[in-house]
Amino acid sequence: ENVKKMASVERSLLSYEWGKHCKLVYHVKRERREDGQDEDESRCQSPFTVLNYLYKNNDKHKEQCKDGYCMLPLTGDELDMVCGSDDYSWGQPPCASRVYDWRDGELVDADEISDEIEAQVCGPDIYTKLFLDRKNQDCKKKPIKTKYTRAEYSLGWPMEGYRDTDDRPSEQFN
Repeated sequence: ENVKKMASVERSLLSYEWGKHCKLVYHVKRERREDGQDEDESRCQSPFTVLNYLYKNNDKHKEQCKDGYCMLPLTGDELDMVCGSDDYSWGQPPCASRVYDWRDGELVDADEISDEIEAQVCGPDIYTKLFLDRKNQDCKKKPIKTKYTRAEYSLGWPMEGYRDTDDRPSEQFN
């Protein structure tokens, strides 16, 4: 229930010209691909939200990692040797996409949500502890409970029409 409410709020944030204001992530530099993709192609950085872990689509993570947007800065055979192995599965850091959009995933079953949150906030990605409120950032206490969870949406810079030449707000935009 609460996860769906959170998804509703975050879906609203993403629906308002997110592609125009997001922070961009560029793919790992490599030779030009057969499809002619430019070396400087970019996509919106994934918001930092627990929904990235609760709405799963490991195939999408794999696709985006192979396109050069993986947390792990490897490509080709090197990437395949690490990700999808017994140690690291697609969709789990470091084999997760930096541009994954949780709206492309399916919500895990209700009875898996608590276990999934616990596995992720205390998992290998050290930044996930920031999801929890300050009173509950200790992963040694079980079960992990939090009254609130945080999400962070990074905005890009510079934003269209912005001129950083004047301290007066009325002079900032064209």
